[in-house]
Amino acid sequence: MWIPDEPSEVNREAMMGYLRQLSWSPDDPLAGSAVLFLSDLKRDGKLPEGFVADGEIGETALRIAADATASADVRIAAFHACVDQGVGEGMANRRPEIAATARLIAADASLMIPLRKAAIHTIGRFGGAEDRELLESIAVENRDFMAATKPALERLER
Repeated sequence: MWIPDEPSEVNREAMMGYLRQLSWSPDDPLAGSAVLFLSDLKRDGKLPEGFVADGEIGETALRIAADATASADVRIAAFHACVDQGVGEGMANRRPEIAATARLIAADASLMIPLRKAAIHTIGRFGGAEDRELLESIAVENRDFMAATKPALERLER
């Protein structure tokens, strides 16, 4: 979080511009980190005023998470930013879409386990009772999923 502490406004603006550019490029290996970093800044109230429109970071994160051409690492970071932004009021109306995207990815056995686990976590945050069957079926598919599905199922029960 060193950008807000940068004394030079010119350098700060250049760094923020670079992060914005990266966050819009799902084919860049740093896109996920950029959108997650912007999400962290926004959550902590350190995003420069007027830098992005309300909801833009969450929208970008959702677009990247859903982008099958983006690398798994980029999509995982984007899911974390979706959860971070979806918890706030700015993206509250997009929670069903975030959960729907996560369901598709979690159910796709051809995708990498870490990406599917990020999707499972997202379902645990924004899914509903209708996701119980999906999560239970994923849990028995591979023991690596048990640790991810258990807290998601517990959260859905609350």
